[in-house]
Amino acid sequence: MHQMTTLTWIEAVGWLASILTDATDAMNTMMPLRILAIASSLCFIV
Repeated sequence: MHQMTTLTWIEAVGWLASILTDATDAMNTMMPLRILAIASSLCFIV
């Protein structure tokens, strides 16, 4: 049962990383784009 909980958190972080990556496409200025890109990269590392 514990492994299923861990898998759920990993999936949630993966989904968050994907959403942040898609959100970078909507950015018009460089600073928010870089912040979201760094955040999505950190989520993908996890």
